[in-house]
Amino acid sequence: MSRRGVSAENLRKVVHIAVVVAVISVCAQIAIPLFVPVTLQVFGVLLAGFLLGPRYGFYAVLIYVVLGLMGLPVFAGFRGGFSVVVSPTFGYIISFPIAAVVAGIFFNANLREIFKIPLAVLAPTAIIYLFGVFYLMIWSRYIAAKPMSLAAALSVGVLPFVWFDIIKGAAAYYLTKKLRPVLRYLNR
Repeated sequence: MSRRGVSAENLRKVVHIAVVVAVISVCAQIAIPLFVPVTLQVFGVLLAGFLLGPRYGFYAVLIYVVLGLMGLPVFAGFRGGFSVVVSPTFGYIISFPIAAVVAGIFFNANLREIFKIPLAVLAPTAIIYLFGVFYLMIWSRYIAAKPMSLAAALSVGVLPFVWFDIIKGAAAYYLTKKLRPVLRYLNR
Protein backbone atom coordinates (compact mmCIF):
# COMPACT_ATOMS: atom_id res chain seq x y z
CA MET A 1 0.00 0.00 0.00
CA SER A 2 1.28 3.47 -0.79
CA ARG A 3 1.86 6.09 1.88
CA ARG A 4 -0.87 8.26 0.40
CA GLY A 5 -3.57 5.62 0.69
CA VAL A 6 -5.73 4.99 3.69
CA SER A 7 -5.20 1.62 5.27
CA ALA A 8 -8.19 -0.66 5.70
CA GLU A 9 -7.64 -0.62 9.46
CA ASN A 10 -7.66 3.20 9.65
CA LEU A 11 -10.76 3.37 7.48
CA ARG A 12 -12.45 0.81 9.71
CA LYS A 13 -11.62 2.89 12.82
CA VAL A 14 -13.00 6.06 11.22
CA VAL A 15 -16.21 4.24 10.28
CA HIS A 16 -16.57 2.81 13.79
CA ILE A 17 -16.10 6.26 15.31
CA ALA A 18 -18.63 7.81 12.91
CA VAL A 19 -21.20 5.11 13.64
CA VAL A 20 -20.76 5.53 17.40
CA VAL A 21 -21.12 9.33 17.10
CA ALA A 22 -24.39 8.71 15.26
CA VAL A 23 -25.52 6.19 17.89
CA ILE A 24 -24.84 8.64 20.74
CA SER A 25 -26.70 11.36 18.83
CA VAL A 26 -29.73 9.10 18.41
CA CYS A 27 -29.53 7.85 22.02
CA ALA A 28 -29.61 11.45 23.25
CA GLN A 29 -32.98 11.92 21.54
CA ILE A 30 -34.60 8.78 22.95
CA ALA A 31 -36.48 9.99 26.00
CA ILE A 32 -38.04 7.60 28.46
CA PRO A 33 -41.00 9.43 30.02
CA LEU A 34 -40.73 8.71 33.72
CA PHE A 35 -41.11 11.03 36.69
CA VAL A 36 -37.95 12.74 35.38
CA PRO A 37 -36.91 12.95 31.72
CA VAL A 38 -34.39 10.16 31.10
CA THR A 39 -32.51 9.80 27.82
CA LEU A 40 -30.12 7.12 26.58
CA GLN A 41 -27.26 9.63 26.21
CA VAL A 42 -25.17 8.09 29.02
CA PHE A 43 -25.83 4.65 27.52
CA GLY A 44 -24.33 5.89 24.24
CA VAL A 45 -21.31 7.47 25.93
CA LEU A 46 -20.46 4.33 27.92
CA LEU A 47 -21.11 2.17 24.87
CA ALA A 48 -18.52 4.26 23.00
CA GLY A 49 -15.89 3.60 25.66
CA PHE A 50 -16.75 -0.07 26.00
CA LEU A 51 -16.99 -0.79 22.29
CA LEU A 52 -14.17 1.34 20.90
CA GLY A 53 -11.82 1.30 23.88
CA PRO A 54 -10.45 4.31 25.73
CA ARG A 55 -8.66 6.01 22.83
CA TYR A 56 -11.22 5.71 20.06
CA GLY A 57 -14.12 5.99 22.50
CA PHE A 58 -12.64 9.33 23.59
CA TYR A 59 -12.36 10.46 19.96
CA ALA A 60 -15.96 9.47 19.19
CA VAL A 61 -17.42 11.21 22.23
CA LEU A 62 -15.22 14.28 21.75
CA ILE A 63 -16.43 14.56 18.16
CA TYR A 64 -20.01 14.23 19.40
CA VAL A 65 -19.49 17.04 21.94
CA VAL A 66 -17.73 19.30 19.42
CA LEU A 67 -20.49 18.75 16.84
CA GLY A 68 -23.06 19.73 19.45
CA LEU A 69 -21.12 22.82 20.50
CA MET A 70 -20.80 23.80 16.84
CA GLY A 71 -24.58 23.93 16.66
CA LEU A 72 -25.66 20.52 15.42
CA PRO A 73 -28.72 19.44 17.41
CA VAL A 74 -27.17 16.24 18.77
CA PHE A 75 -27.67 16.80 22.50
CA ALA A 76 -30.79 15.72 24.38
CA GLY A 77 -33.91 17.49 23.19
CA PHE A 78 -32.26 18.26 19.83
CA ARG A 79 -30.18 21.00 21.42
CA GLY A 80 -26.84 22.28 20.22
CA GLY A 81 -24.77 25.44 20.03
CA PHE A 82 -23.56 27.94 22.59
CA SER A 83 -26.84 27.90 24.52
CA VAL A 84 -25.82 24.48 25.86
CA VAL A 85 -22.76 26.03 27.54
CA VAL A 86 -24.99 28.27 29.64
CA SER A 87 -27.45 25.50 30.49
CA PRO A 88 -27.43 23.60 33.78
CA THR A 89 -26.57 20.32 32.03
CA PHE A 90 -23.32 21.42 30.39
CA GLY A 91 -21.18 19.90 33.15
CA TYR A 92 -22.49 16.46 32.30
CA ILE A 93 -21.77 16.99 28.60
CA ILE A 94 -18.15 18.10 29.10
CA SER A 95 -17.52 15.01 31.22
CA PHE A 96 -18.58 12.59 28.49
CA PRO A 97 -15.19 12.19 26.72
CA ILE A 98 -13.42 11.50 30.03
CA ALA A 99 -16.17 9.08 31.06
CA ALA A 100 -15.71 7.20 27.78
CA VAL A 101 -11.97 6.85 28.47
CA VAL A 102 -12.60 5.50 31.96
CA ALA A 103 -15.29 3.14 30.68
CA GLY A 104 -12.90 1.80 28.04
CA ILE A 105 -10.05 1.37 30.51
CA PHE A 106 -12.15 -0.66 32.94
CA PHE A 107 -13.88 -2.66 30.20
CA ASN A 108 -10.47 -3.72 28.87
CA ALA A 109 -8.89 -4.17 32.32
CA ASN A 110 -7.54 -7.56 33.25
CA LEU A 111 -9.88 -7.98 36.21
CA ARG A 112 -12.34 -10.63 37.26
CA GLU A 113 -15.84 -9.87 35.98
CA ILE A 114 -17.15 -9.44 39.53
CA PHE A 115 -14.88 -6.37 39.89
CA LYS A 116 -14.77 -5.26 36.27
CA ILE A 117 -18.51 -4.76 35.73
CA PRO A 118 -19.12 -2.46 38.72
CA LEU A 119 -15.95 -0.46 38.03
CA ALA A 120 -16.68 -0.15 34.31
CA VAL A 121 -20.19 1.13 35.02
CA LEU A 122 -19.81 3.09 38.26
CA ALA A 123 -16.49 4.89 37.68
CA PRO A 124 -17.50 6.69 34.45
CA THR A 125 -20.97 7.37 35.87
CA ALA A 126 -19.38 8.95 38.95
CA ILE A 127 -17.21 11.15 36.70
CA ILE A 128 -20.29 12.32 34.81
CA TYR A 129 -22.03 13.21 38.06
CA LEU A 130 -18.95 14.87 39.55
CA PHE A 131 -18.61 17.24 36.59
CA GLY A 132 -22.37 17.66 36.31
CA VAL A 133 -22.96 18.60 39.94
CA PHE A 134 -19.92 20.89 40.04
CA TYR A 135 -21.10 22.78 36.94
CA LEU A 136 -24.70 22.82 38.17
CA MET A 137 -23.53 24.62 41.31
CA ILE A 138 -21.49 27.10 39.23
CA TRP A 139 -24.44 27.62 36.87
CA SER A 140 -26.86 28.20 39.73
CA ARG A 141 -24.58 30.80 41.33
CA TYR A 142 -23.32 32.74 38.31
CA ILE A 143 -25.91 32.25 35.58
CA ALA A 144 -29.19 31.63 37.40
CA ALA A 145 -28.10 33.90 40.30
CA LYS A 146 -29.67 31.45 42.76
CA PRO A 147 -26.82 29.65 44.55
CA MET A 148 -27.41 25.97 45.14
CA SER A 149 -25.89 23.94 47.96
CA LEU A 150 -24.13 20.65 47.30
CA ALA A 151 -27.05 18.78 48.85
CA ALA A 152 -29.52 20.60 46.59
CA ALA A 153 -27.37 19.96 43.50
CA LEU A 154 -27.14 16.26 44.38
CA SER A 155 -30.88 16.02 44.96
CA VAL A 156 -31.66 17.66 41.61
CA GLY A 157 -28.76 16.48 39.45
CA VAL A 158 -27.98 12.97 40.71
CA LEU A 159 -30.62 11.30 42.84
CA PRO A 160 -33.44 11.24 40.26
CA PHE A 161 -31.15 9.75 37.59
CA VAL A 162 -28.45 7.61 39.20
CA TRP A 163 -30.26 4.26 39.19
CA PHE A 164 -31.33 4.72 35.59
CA ASP A 165 -27.76 5.53 34.57
CA ILE A 166 -26.40 2.47 36.38
CA ILE A 167 -28.95 0.28 34.59
CA LYS A 168 -28.10 1.92 31.24
CA GLY A 169 -24.38 1.43 31.94
CA ALA A 170 -24.89 -2.25 32.73
CA ALA A 171 -26.95 -2.65 29.55
CA ALA A 172 -24.19 -0.99 27.51
CA TYR A 173 -21.63 -3.31 29.13
CA TYR A 174 -23.57 -6.48 28.31
CA LEU A 175 -24.46 -5.29 24.81
CA THR A 176 -20.76 -4.68 24.15
CA LYS A 177 -19.93 -8.17 25.41
CA LYS A 178 -22.28 -9.51 22.72
CA LEU A 179 -21.24 -7.07 19.96
CA ARG A 180 -17.45 -7.32 20.23
CA PRO A 181 -17.23 -10.91 18.89
CA VAL A 182 -19.54 -9.95 16.01
CA LEU A 183 -17.37 -6.92 15.18
CA ARG A 184 -14.22 -9.03 15.33
CA TYR A 185 -15.80 -11.47 12.89
CA LEU A 186 -16.92 -8.69 10.54
CA ASN A 187 -13.51 -7.00 10.68
CA ARG A 188 -11.63 -10.05 9.41
